[in-house]
Amino acid sequence: MNLQGRHQLFFAAHPCGHETWRVERDARGAEHASGRSETHAPHPMPGVIEWSAACDESQRVTALEVRWQVGAMSVHAKHAAGGTLDAQRWTVQLEYGGNARTQEGDYPSRAHVVFGSPVLQSWVLRRFALAPGAEHAFPALVVGPPWMMVEPGQHTIRCTAAETRETCEGPRTLQRVEWTDPATPDAGELMLWIDGDDVVHEAWEGAGAVAPSAKLVELRRD
Repeated sequence: MNLQGRHQLFFAAHPCGHETWRVERDARGAEHASGRSETHAPHPMPGVIEWSAACDESQRVTALEVRWQVGAMSVHAKHAAGGTLDAQRWTVQLEYGGNARTQEGDYPSRAHVVFGSPVLQSWVLRRFALAPGAEHAFPALVVGPPWMMVEPGQHTIRCTAAETRETCEGPRTLQRVEWTDPATPDAGELMLWIDGDDVVHEAWEGAGAVAPSAKLVELRRD
């Protein structure tokens, strides 16, 4: 199944941009995805993120490329599984302001690449059996601002409820997944509402959030 969609983004309950994305699956079940996120005020760091990623048939991420433009600052990071040894390694090539850096580390078979797009969040969730009461912990390779390099962590996801919610496709039964990093509890948690295909329809950031940070407003399934 191929997918394309658009998430409306919010900051402090106010619209602040959108992310458009597309996912294509080949005959083996491997997928390639790409997306573009544009944010504006009141987002604290308005800018543009363009990304592309690939995963194998088990939904294990094999490559991620990110370009981030904020004002005059530009960051370009290329991530890939393989490294100098085998698929249990992860390498990063970073370019910013005319400078270059590299990073390499372990990518254990249990590890997952965590990136802020709902598409890659979906890829992580597909690798777990989720139903109310389910809980899973896993090593995480976290990719995010400001350098889009890897910060290792240990994340936990819990499926805590299922209920009918209004979506861009009409009323759907969605599952609520709470995603936390126990090492940084002050950062708050991420709560996702996902459908039976693990498509993220809503994302809520931080404990006590009163409005979503992202909401799926367009979805096409081919």
